[in-house]
Amino acid sequence: MTAMRRQRLHSDSAALALIALGVVRAGAQDWPTHPVKIVVPYGPGGISDVLARMTADRLSAMLGQRFIVETHPGASGAIGTEYVVRSPADGYTLYHAAARNFPLCR
Repeated sequence: MTAMRRQRLHSDSAALALIALGVVRAGAQDWPTHPVKIVVPYGPGGISDVLARMTADRLSAMLGQRFIVETHPGASGAIGTEYVVRSPADGYTLYHAAARNFPLCR
């Protein structure tokens, strides 16, 4: 992995962590009170999976709650995307598609 790519991964990871931290501070109640899923709609080992795992580690350390990465590959990302769309809209399922996309939260 090139230095430029690593730097991009770290900056994207930090951006996701800041977004999640903003969600925490914006809410009236404590969040998270139980583990949070980060769904990657591609197979394990790809750039999205690696970035999601780095982000999960940072968020777990920052917020004191487990962030679990789940991969749901297939149909060019449609299976994982549908999984997130059908999940409860309670803020405990995050969607991470690619390093350049902004994550969605359900």
